[in-house]
Amino acid sequence: MSSTTSHTSDKAALHQQLPRWGLIAFCVTLSCALALNVYALLPFVNFMVIEGVMLPGPYSILNVIEMLWNHGLYPLVVVVVGFSVLFPPVKIALATRALFRPMTLAGRQRLLGTLGQLGRWSLLDVFVALLLIIITSKQTFTGTTVSWGLYAFLAAIVLSMSSVAVMQEVNRRLMLRQSPPQKKPHNRPMMQEGGPTVWAVVPLLLVSLAVLILAVNLPLFQINRIGLQSNVWSIWTAISELRSPELGLQVFSAVMFCYLIAVPVLLVVVALLVLLLPVRQRVQRYLYVAMHNIYEWCMLDVFVLAFLLYLSEEKNFAPLNLKLGTWFLLGAMVLFHGVMFTTVQIVRRHAGLTHVGDCDDPVG
Repeated sequence: MSSTTSHTSDKAALHQQLPRWGLIAFCVTLSCALALNVYALLPFVNFMVIEGVMLPGPYSILNVIEMLWNHGLYPLVVVVVGFSVLFPPVKIALATRALFRPMTLAGRQRLLGTLGQLGRWSLLDVFVALLLIIITSKQTFTGTTVSWGLYAFLAAIVLSMSSVAVMQEVNRRLMLRQSPPQKKPHNRPMMQEGGPTVWAVVPLLLVSLAVLILAVNLPLFQINRIGLQSNVWSIWTAISELRSPELGLQVFSAVMFCYLIAVPVLLVVVALLVLLLPVRQRVQRYLYVAMHNIYEWCMLDVFVLAFLLYLSEEKNFAPLNLKLGTWFLLGAMVLFHGVMFTTVQIVRRHAGLTHVGDCDDPVG
């Protein structure tokens, strides 16, 4: 039996192939993620408390679900319940199953890859909460106090995503150890050999980066409600306000900066390197895996959905006048994901990434 057939059909438990400290680390991380997630979803645990003229009272995931249901926005109810309530504990359960249940390496990689791609959507409600915090900041008669529930929920999602990402990498290395891919020299840049598609993708990557920078800096919306100051906000001013001494929410400022700016920029940089550098296939494979790992933390699409979720309920909070930055944000998201999907296909083809253990598609 060939090594490829063997590693595809033979089943083994991942925990048996880990050092003791690695198994303990996974167990502790997943247990903490589950405990924090359960705590954050308890009925009496709030994400924040709004005070003033804008729908005062506690805010939690259950409040959002109730408002959406009362207004007949049932598709959004399904989205919020699915990704913010049901999926986080299910993800932890499936990650635990991947750790202890005997599975083929290929089957485990598919499971972990799916969990990795879906995991970031659990932060949808966190971004909705951050929008509410921004809208109620710099107001005379309205303000928001952040509760421990929001910190617990954020920590639970980040811990579970990190655990799944590390498990994917461990499993990928086990697959490569059993059936290494063929190594061939590949010293010419992909752009030189890829034809018109690659020549089109490289400038589009630069354009998507430029559109993202504009989307971050241009005004996103202006508050339009009597009793509230009509402040104008962009993503960058929101990040700056969150870390201001008045709010002191450096953790959430870092979340917005990392997931909406730093990660997409880094992903474009890695994509350009893999297309333009004259490197061997081995380096191309490493860069491809880096693209896969980085992409799981890119949350432009999650933030856009959170913004649309807020707009669906803005009458209950504060109506917004949309500015030019909103359209640049939508354009950046569509262009970014489209060009990254094309880039992935190019890299897979030219780097010879047909081996089952190389990596799953980061946008597939």
